[in-house]
Amino acid sequence: MTKIENIILELFNHNRIVFFYDTERQFQEEIDDLNLDNIIIHKLTDSNWFKTKYLLEIEDTINNYLIYAPFSRPDDKNNNLADTIYYSKEFHADRISMILEELKLSNEFKPLFTKYKNFFNAKSRVDKFKEFLEDHEKNENSIIISILSTIANISIANFDEVLKEVLTEDLKNNKYINNFKNFNILDEFWRLIQENYSYIDENPSVKKFLTKLLITYSYTQLKSNPPKAWEKLVLSNKGNVKVFINNLMNNSSRKSRGVTFQEKYDIISNEIAKEIKLASQISKKPVESFYSCDAFEIFDEKIIEHLADVLYDTQEYNSEISQITNDRVTTHFYKIFEDEYKAIKWANFLIKNINLFENEFEYYTPENIIKKYVKSENEHGWFFVDKSYRKFNYYFDMIKNPEKFHDLRQLVENMYTNTFLSKLSILWSENFNEYKSLNHMKQYEFYRKIVRNHCQKHKTVVLISDALRYGVCDELKDELDSDPRKETELETMISVLPSNTKFGMGALLPHNKMEFIDDKLLIDGMPSQSTENRKKILEKYEKDFDYKKSTAVKFNEISKLKKDELKEQFKEYHLIYIYHNKIDAIGDKLETENEVFKASQETIFEIKDFIDDLANYLNFKHVIITGDHGFIYKKDKINESDKVDLNVEVLEKHKRYLLSNEELYLSGTRTYELPFIETNLYVTVPKGADIFKTPGPGLNYVHGGASLQEMIVPILLVKSEKGSKEKNQDPVNLTLISPISRKITNLVSPLTFAQNENISDTKTPLEAKIYFINGFGDKISNELIIHANKNVKSPQEREFKEKITFRDMKYDKKDKYYLIIENMENDSEIQRYEFILDLAFADGIEF
Repeated sequence: MTKIENIILELFNHNRIVFFYDTERQFQEEIDDLNLDNIIIHKLTDSNWFKTKYLLEIEDTINNYLIYAPFSRPDDKNNNLADTIYYSKEFHADRISMILEELKLSNEFKPLFTKYKNFFNAKSRVDKFKEFLEDHEKNENSIIISILSTIANISIANFDEVLKEVLTEDLKNNKYINNFKNFNILDEFWRLIQENYSYIDENPSVKKFLTKLLITYSYTQLKSNPPKAWEKLVLSNKGNVKVFINNLMNNSSRKSRGVTFQEKYDIISNEIAKEIKLASQISKKPVESFYSCDAFEIFDEKIIEHLADVLYDTQEYNSEISQITNDRVTTHFYKIFEDEYKAIKWANFLIKNINLFENEFEYYTPENIIKKYVKSENEHGWFFVDKSYRKFNYYFDMIKNPEKFHDLRQLVENMYTNTFLSKLSILWSENFNEYKSLNHMKQYEFYRKIVRNHCQKHKTVVLISDALRYGVCDELKDELDSDPRKETELETMISVLPSNTKFGMGALLPHNKMEFIDDKLLIDGMPSQSTENRKKILEKYEKDFDYKKSTAVKFNEISKLKKDELKEQFKEYHLIYIYHNKIDAIGDKLETENEVFKASQETIFEIKDFIDDLANYLNFKHVIITGDHGFIYKKDKINESDKVDLNVEVLEKHKRYLLSNEELYLSGTRTYELPFIETNLYVTVPKGADIFKTPGPGLNYVHGGASLQEMIVPILLVKSEKGSKEKNQDPVNLTLISPISRKITNLVSPLTFAQNENISDTKTPLEAKIYFINGFGDKISNELIIHANKNVKSPQEREFKEKITFRDMKYDKKDKYYLIIENMENDSEIQRYEFILDLAFADGIEF
C-alpha cells in the first residue's frame, strides 16, 4: 500500500467525505489506480457540482466518498460545496515529499525534486524513475540521469545510452532536446556532457557536439598531425570520447524506431562529413596516416582508392596491403566496402602468384606442369592465379561505383591474360604432345577406377557439375572441411578431348567402348546425351555391385523435392548420378556469360548444402563430386589477333576445337588422336588460349580445348555423417593471459588474449567483443573486436595483443569491475574476469 493510500484511509476513520483538490494535477494520472477499500472515488468538474451535492447529501448518505478535483479549491463565495467541505475533511498531498519518502531519500533532495515537479506529475514516469534509481547510488547525478533516461525512454539509467538516443535523432529538430527543455532539465543535460566530454559552448547544439565527438575520435586514430580545421574541434577528454563513439558505432543490436544505432550513425556521420567538408580537409594528408580511422566513410573511400593505386603503380605484391585489408575487417564501415576490400585482397594475391609463376618458368614435362598447377600440401598451385582472377572479378562485379578500380582491373586483366594464361597455355601446348602418353588418370577411367570401387563398398552419389573447374572445387572442399561431420579428399584427372559436355559426360559413365557416329557419342552403342539415356547405361552396369539399383537425375529436379519425397523416390537406389548445371548454363549464353564467376560461387554453396540433404534424408554418406570439363574465361573483349582463321571442312567446328577423321596440320594449332574412341577421331585445338573464328554465342567463356583450365578436372571424395553441424562444433576458446595481476593502473592499458586451439573440424572461428563493465553493468571502456580464426603452428601465433581505453572517471579500488568476452554471433557472455581498477582521476588522455 502506498503512502498516499495510507493517509487517505486514516482520514476516513472519522469522516465519510474527504475532498482532494489537486491544484497542479500531480495525481490525475493515478487517481483511478488508488486501492481504497469501501471508498468511492468521485471526480468533481466545473459542471457537476450540483449533481455532486445531491449525491452526497440526498441520494447516498451512507457510503464513503473521496471527492477528487483536478484544480484549485475555489473561495467560499464561488464554491457551491463550501458548506459540505466544512463538515467533511480536506486532504492535502505533497507529492514530492511522498516520492522522497518512498525512495527513502532525505529532505535535502526536495529542492532538486521540486525543480522537476512537472516530470513527477505522471505515474508512469515516476514508476520508471524509481526502477532506475533503485539500481544506482542515490546522488544528484544519478537522479538527473534517471530522469533523462526516463524521458529518453531507454531500458537502463545510463547517460551514454541517453546520448546515443539524442545523437541519433534528428539533428535540427531533436525531440529529446525539446522534451528535456519542457521538463526544465536541458541545462543539466549539457552540464553532464561538459563533465564527461569537456564540451563547452555558449550556445550548445547536438550537431556541434556530435561533430566534435567524431573529429576527436578520429584524432585519436590519426597517425599524423591533424588538419588545421580540426584544431578547434578536438575535445580534451579524448579517452571518454573514444569509448563512447566506439560503443555507438558497434551497437548493432540496439534499435530505436526500428533502425539500429549503427544505421543511424552511418547517415548522421555522412551528413557531418559533408557539412564540414572533411574530404577537402584530409586531401593533403598521407593516406597512410588514417589507415586506422573509421569514423567516416570518406576514410574507407580514400584508403581503398590509395591501395588500388599502389597495386597498379608497383605491380608487386604488397604485404602491407594484405595486413590492411585484414585489419579493416573490424572497422565500422567494412560491411559497406567489403567488396572493394576483397577485390583489392584478391588482386594482391593474383599479382603475388603471377610473379611467382614467372620466376618458376622453366622446362617442364607434362606431368610436372600438372603437378605445379594443382594444389600441394605446402603451397598454392598455379591454379591459385585462376582462383584469384575469379575472386577479384566476382567482387569487382558487385562494387556499386567501380570507376576508381578501372586501372587496377585493367592491370589484373593484362597480367592474367598476357603474363599467366597466355604463357601457361603455350607452355602446356608445347609440352603436351600425345594424349595417351600422359601419365595421369584420365576421365574415361573415372567409373572403373573410382565409382565402381566405391559402389562395391558403399551407397554412392556421383554429383557431376557441368564446367566445375578445379579451383572452384578446391574452394568447395574448403567449405566442406569446415564441417566436422565431413571428410574430404581432392584428386584430379585429365578430361577427354574435346573438353566439352558431350564427351565429358559420356566419359564419366560406365562403358566398354565409346564411339562417335553421326555427331553423337555412343556408349556401348547407346546414345548418351540425355539424363534418360544415361540412366539406361547405368542400369546396364548394375552387375558391378550385385545388381543393386542405379539411376540418373537432374539436380534441379531432385533439389526441389521435400524431405519425404526424397526418401520415397530414392530409397531403393545404390548409385545415383546427379547432374548439376549452373556454371555452364550461365557461361554458354552470350547475355549471361559475364556472370560465370557469380555462378561458380553459387555452385559452391548449392552443392555444399545439398551434401547435407543426401546424408540426412537419403542416407548417402559417400559422394563423389566431379565435372565434365573446365573452362577459360576472360573479362575483356577478345582481340582479332586471338582468333585463328579457318578454311577447312571438318566434322565439328567450335571456338576451342575441331573434330575430324584425319590429322590436320593447321598453323597455330595442335592435333591429338583420341585413343578412347573406337572410330578414328582427331581433335584440333588452337595453341594457347586462342579461339577459332566460328559463328555462335559467347566469346569470353569457352571450353573444348586443351588448356589446363579446361582439362584438369577435380574429383572430390566426400564422406559425411548424419546430424547437425552445430552439434559437433564449438567456437574456439579465447582467454585473457595478461595482465596476470588482473589489475588496471592506466586509462589506456594493454591486454593479451590467446586463442587456445587452432580452427579444426570441431572448433569454429569466434568473433568476440571485449569490454569492461562496473558492478551496475555499465560499460566503462571501448569495445575490442577480435576474430579468433587462426590455424597456425605455435601458440604464440594465436595471441592477440590489444589496447583498451577506459572512461576518464573516478574508480574505487574497493569496487568490482569485470572484463567481459562476448560471442558476437549470439551476444552471449562466454568469459568474465574480475578486475581491480586502481586509476587516478585524470583530465583526459593523450594519444
